[in-house]
Amino acid sequence: SAKEFFKLFLSNWVRWEKEVMSVHRGAWVRLYGIPLHVWNENFFKLCVFDCGRFLREDSCTSKKIDLTMLEY
Repeated sequence: SAKEFFKLFLSNWVRWEKEVMSVHRGAWVRLYGIPLHVWNENFFKLCVFDCGRFLREDSCTSKKIDLTMLEY
């Protein structure tokens, strides 16, 4: 699962819950080593399925100008 995958790289993985903080928060995530053939919005939605929701990718990423940053 996505949660198990990210535990390989992150030391503290906690699902966000409304009770913890009532305002909307997002985070930019930089991913390395993602093959270009899976570099698409559906793949990134799967990556965050267990821990939140995909918000957007920046325009440089969607146009494949800069493939380093996404927000979730």
